[in-house]
Order: sequence, then C-alpha cells, then structure tokens
Amino acid sequence: MEVLHPCAARPDVLQEQHLFYPLAFLKGAYVGYETLLSLLGFDEEEEVILEYYDVAYDDIVHRALPEDRTTIQIAGLGLARTGTTSLVLALEQLGYSAVHDDEQVELTDIDYYLEEDIIDGDEFHEILGERGYNATVKTANLKWVEKHPEVKAILTMRDTPESYVQSYLNAAYNHKVQATIPAERLLSFKVGDGWGPLCEFLGVPVPEDIPFPHVHTRAKL
Repeated sequence: MEVLHPCAARPDVLQEQHLFYPLAFLKGAYVGYETLLSLLGFDEEEEVILEYYDVAYDDIVHRALPEDRTTIQIAGLGLARTGTTSLVLALEQLGYSAVHDDEQVELTDIDYYLEEDIIDGDEFHEILGERGYNATVKTANLKWVEKHPEVKAILTMRDTPESYVQSYLNAAYNHKVQATIPAERLLSFKVGDGWGPLCEFLGVPVPEDIPFPHVHTRAKL
C-alpha cells in the first residue's frame, strides 16, 4: 500500500489514481458477479448492493491523513471569466487550499459517487475537507452555500462584461446571489480591488510586497 508523505497537503494526481483503481476493480468484479447471478435466476438483495458500496466508500473515499483534514470554509460563487483563477491564486497565497480546474482530475472517484447518487453535496464537500481542501470555487453552488452559514462566499465580478447580453445575465445572477447570501458572509469582489477587501473579509493580514495575482489561466512557473 502506498504511504503518502506526511508533509503532503493532499494526494497528488498519481496517488489519487492509485486510490481509485481498487474501486474500479471492485465495481467490475461486482458487476460480473451480479450478471452471473442474474443468468442463474437469482436476484441480489438491495441491502447487499448497499453493503458493497459502503465498503468501497469507507475504504477508499475517506482515506486521508488525519493532520490534513479540515472543512470547506470559503466558496467562490463567481461565474466563468470573472477572475476565479486570480482568486484561487490569491487564496493559496493566503494559505488556503482551494479546488479549481487543476484539482478536478484528483477528484474523479468522489465525482463518480456524486454522479451515481451514492453521496450528496454535503458528503462531497465533507470529503473535500478530509482531503485537505478548505476552499472551493468549482464545486459549490448557491443552494449549497445558502444552507451552510459557516461558509463564507466570494462573488467575483467582471469590471467590463463582454457584451450587453452577457452583462444582463451576469447582473441577474449577481443580484440573486446578493439577495440570497447574508451580507455579513458575502464578499462581492473584483480582482482590481486587490488584497484589501479580500483580506479584511477573511480576517487575515495583507501580504507584504506581494502583488495581487491577475491571470487568465492557472499555469504556474
């Protein structure tokens, strides 16, 4: 069994794939067994099916180093092309571990459980916390954030929308978010605002001599 380095914040892509392989093998074996029973005229009880999934779920999905476990504290609710990548890099600079585009390939196993309705959105984000993530700008929607008062929300907005139609849609969405999430736990943010409003909202000091990131992709040197 592969042992994760104690200093790693969370498993890398290869380690995540290694964790997912046993699930794929078990699922394939189970499907073959179920097919054989069906051909022989036997019906598998629902509770046995659930027991199979529970074993795989507990053994693989929740595997994480105790010292890395946390909870989701920040959720980005901004639409695409509103500065979400810059926000993620800023959060990482402030010490947060955030889910964004790069991390999606590391979540294939729990994505599978969510798509199959084996876990719900609450369990999904609980697992993210167990894997070391405490912020997400990719997986949380308005409904989920609304029912979790412990989570702070950041609504990134564009300074200059690309078109009138896009501007109207963005404005409608932003208004809905602002009307749904209480003001004390919502930051309406433009990346041009810089560190000040973000750090004040999160209750952390402004980084010294570090410019606020302004990027369009997640590529890092």
